[in-house]
Amino acid sequence: CHGIWETVKEATCTEEGTEEMICEVCGEKHTRAIEKLPHDFVEGRCSSCFMIDPTLGETSDNPPTGVPFASGLTALIPASMIVFFARPKSKKK
Repeated sequence: CHGIWETVKEATCTEEGTEEMICEVCGEKHTRAIEKLPHDFVEGRCSSCFMIDPTLGETSDNPPTGVPFASGLTALIPASMIVFFARPKSKKK
């Protein structure tokens, strides 16, 4: 088959992408995967998905500070912004 491959879905560091081609000879549609992109670690975190650089490991200098979302992204919450609330004890009658 012969044709021009077109990107349907761009690859990211967390998911493969997809390309499609329609054969100019037989008209058949072909699909192929695009490999995931490498993580782009900047200061210990991926600039796209915020994953901690696994070569650093979790140490006292690099604690796990992310809160995972369902999409696989991570929200960074500084320790100074985490607040715990205590519920007052109920009074017995």
